[in-house]
Amino acid sequence: MAFIVSVDYESFRKAEDIVFKEANAVEKIHNDLAIFGEPFKSEVSREIVNYAKSVVENEWVEINHSKPHNSADKLLERIRVHIYTYEPKTEREKFFYPFLLENYRTMAEMRIDRLIMSGSHLPVVLYAFMITGYFITVIFSFFFSTLHTKVQIAMTSLLSLSFMLILFLIITMDLPFSGDNSVSSEPIETVIKHINIPHP
Repeated sequence: MAFIVSVDYESFRKAEDIVFKEANAVEKIHNDLAIFGEPFKSEVSREIVNYAKSVVENEWVEINHSKPHNSADKLLERIRVHIYTYEPKTEREKFFYPFLLENYRTMAEMRIDRLIMSGSHLPVVLYAFMITGYFITVIFSFFFSTLHTKVQIAMTSLLSLSFMLILFLIITMDLPFSGDNSVSSEPIETVIKHINIPHP
């Protein structure tokens, strides 16, 4: 069970890292756009903000079903078309355009990884293995039974409690985008707030 907890923890940390990278890519795209001219800059900037808002307000609600939200899908496609069809006009734009492309690809890749992670979980057979192991351990504990019934009950109860706590921890981390202790959308929300702050 310790191995499963370790694997689940690494998976949970990976999910958090994916969200941070996606949020970071959104902000980088917005910053890159400052180099480019109008109307390209304003159009893509507006769609980037709308995409990030759609992820937080719509897609995050459905993320535990590992389904992309239609509005986020459409916005991402519009951003892709805008960026991929744009022809840099100045030397500065030509220099920064590859960075804009790279950051878009990172954002799109992190979104795919996030959706995949939201639908991944431990196989049912592993849960069956853990529960079977629990019952075997409880039965085995009776071979070390004491003369005092209360002590035996207390020992078995503590063993059961330990198992339930570990199982709860595994279930919580196994579904990183579901429940009260799920991966937060705060990194993306923070980027949205920062982008929306008027800059002098």
